[in-house]
Amino acid sequence: MRMNTRSDQKLKINNEDVEDVHEFTYLESKLNKSGGGSEDTKHRLAKAWSSFRKLTKICYQENIQRRTKIPLYKSLVRSVLLYGCETWKLTQHEERKLDTFQYKCLKTILRIRFPQTISYEEMEDVIKLEGMSHEIRRTRWNWIGHVLRKGNKNDTFIVVEWRPEGTRCRKA
Repeated sequence: MRMNTRSDQKLKINNEDVEDVHEFTYLESKLNKSGGGSEDTKHRLAKAWSSFRKLTKICYQENIQRRTKIPLYKSLVRSVLLYGCETWKLTQHEERKLDTFQYKCLKTILRIRFPQTISYEEMEDVIKLEGMSHEIRRTRWNWIGHVLRKGNKNDTFIVVEWRPEGTRCRKA
């Protein structure tokens, strides 16, 4: 897969052509030619919904307390969704989707049905969980701090600090 390249020349290894693909999955993350994270966020959301559906029986049981359900949600659903989120390029629309996903899950856990409503702020106060978009931002800052502490010789540090050589053509 080539990202943002001008060359269409075939890549050869040991005189064999390497297949050119538009997308592939690597370490459970979806990568595509455009370089964006929208496909990966959709993929992670689908996996998170799947893991939440497996928890719904527990969510509807009245003999299990909320203080047990919330840690289960955090460890079994939220962690599935946030896997690899440090590298996502999120739009506001995708951030809203992620926050809405959490809102719907927490409404199910709190057993809030259709006519009843609760705002995001009230939910955050009751459960003491910040929104997904805030969590992703915090995770990104943690990751960039980790990369910057590694040192000048590390590959990840070199990639973060890389500056292209030369100048770009000005378009009229």
